[in-house]
Amino acid sequence: MADLISDCQVNVYNFRTLLASPPARYGALRLDPNNTCNLHCVYCHNHRSDEIISADEFADFLHSKVISVAGFQVGCIMEPTLDKRLVDFMLLIANSPAKPQHEFILQTNGILLHRHDAKKMGDVGLTRLTVSMDAADPEIQKSLRGGMSLEKVVRNVAGFRKDCPKTSVEFITTVTSANIDKLETLVSLGLD
Repeated sequence: MADLISDCQVNVYNFRTLLASPPARYGALRLDPNNTCNLHCVYCHNHRSDEIISADEFADFLHSKVISVAGFQVGCIMEPTLDKRLVDFMLLIANSPAKPQHEFILQTNGILLHRHDAKKMGDVGLTRLTVSMDAADPEIQKSLRGGMSLEKVVRNVAGFRKDCPKTSVEFITTVTSANIDKLETLVSLGLD
C-alpha cells in the first residue's frame, strides 16, 4: 500500500521532487501555484519570485502521484489570488484523484478575491474560505499587513458570501502586541 503523508506543501521549491516521488495518499495537500504575494506583512519573511507551477505538470502530478487526499488547501505561504489560473487549478483538483474527501480550502488575504469566479469555486466543492485578517481597525490592519485595504477585503468577502452561501468563511489572525487589545472588534466584524 502507498505511504500516507500527513501534510505536504506543494510549491515551486519542491514540485520537481514531488513529481519524481512515488504515488502517495495525503492527509493534507497545501498548494502555492505561484511564489509571490501582494502584501508585506511584518511577520512574513518568505522569499518571493515570479516562478509558477505549470498547469499541465500540476495536472500530471494530480493524476500520477496522488492516490487520495483528505483535505486540500490552495494558498499556504503565498497569495493564490495573484494567479489568474486560480479557478483553473481548483477545477484540476476537483476533477482528479486529489479531489478532497473532507475539506477544500482557499487561504487568501482577500484583496483580489473579486477577480475570481466565486460561483465556480462553490461548484468545484470549496468548503471553506480562510481570510488573513488581523484587525477591524484599518490603520492597525495596514500596519501589520502593508498594502492591505480593510474596506476592500470586507467588500470582497461579503460578495463571496453572496455567491457562495454554503462555503464557510473564517478569519486567520496573527495576534501581536499591536492588535491583542482590539480582537473583540475583529470578532464582531467577523460575525457581521
